[in-house]
Amino acid sequence: MSEERRQQGLCPLTPEEATLVLQALGFDKETQIYIASGEICGSERRLASLRAAFPHIVRF
Repeated sequence: MSEERRQQGLCPLTPEEATLVLQALGFDKETQIYIASGEICGSERRLASLRAAFPHIVRF
């Protein structure tokens, strides 16, 4: 079910995917990232790549 939803574009990007997109768009380490979401499954582990690339993260 969840794989079908991802293929249809119905799931948000993972933190890893968001990192790749932001880097591809030219955002640098000084960019402040705001995360306004619910609980992220495996949050600290999943956010590691995003945090490494963009250390200025604010969570709401």
